Amino acid sequence: MIIFSKKETNLKKNGFSYYPKLLTRIEINKFFKSTLDSLNFYNGEKKRFKNFDDIKLSNYILKQKKRNNKFINYLYNSLPHFSSLINLFENQKIRNIASKILNEQPSNLIICEHQFRIDYPKDTNFILKAHQDSSFYQQDGSKKQSLVCNISLHNITAKMGSTILYKNSHSKGNFSYSKKFSHSKNQSTQRQIKEKELDNFKEITIETKPGDVSFYDMNLIHRSGKNISKKIRFSIIARIFNPLHKKFRAFQKISKIIK
Repeated sequence: MIIFSKKETNLKKNGFSYYPKLLTRIEINKFFKSTLDSLNFYNGEKKRFKNFDDIKLSNYILKQKKRNNKFINYLYNSLPHFSSLINLFENQKIRNIASKILNEQPSNLIICEHQFRIDYPKDTNFILKAHQDSSFYQQDGSKKQSLVCNISLHNITAKMGSTILYKNSHSKGNFSYSKKFSHSKNQSTQRQIKEKELDNFKEITIETKPGDVSFYDMNLIHRSGKNISKKIRFSIIARIFNPLHKKFRAFQKISKIIK
């Protein structure tokens, strides 16, 4: 596996692009404050942590997870809707890069399907197997007018399970997959691509710092790395669509109350 660390802008060729320090720590810290406010509100406490890198934060969440898993569900399902998270993706730098890739005006792009991920040390239930986001998000019928955007919230190393990308895999179009739907809140639904399909592509992982931003082609195969560290890997992700394209499929997002 190759550890990637330099700026890369040729998404069309590689299937991904990477922009170090695109966002500032001040911008990241606004979302960190929302995260801290949320966990303190839910647990009725006044905990203080430095940032997402603070090992004490990881230890606290791991401890709370054992006590009350509803707390984790609250974070997963509430934080993606906070303005402090959404505003990170609405940064004009991100819109301008996506605009250049998709050849559409920045203000016309739809940025949605936000996610907040917590990848625990030694976890196997929530690790995402090799997949293409295009199999989950089918708003783009062409598969060429949409992107995945990943913002790094802290220092992430390969040992923490940094995302593994399969270079150039986007150029082969859609791969068949086996669908494994989980009815359990303790396991992630998978649309897994067979291992033998991965042999023709180089594995790349990007070790990131706060404010680094990566873009993936919707057809790029990628998966979660294994977190063999003692710290949680936090990340936020969104999808970007060009709605002014003849193969765009209009959609309505329906929210459900998590019981």
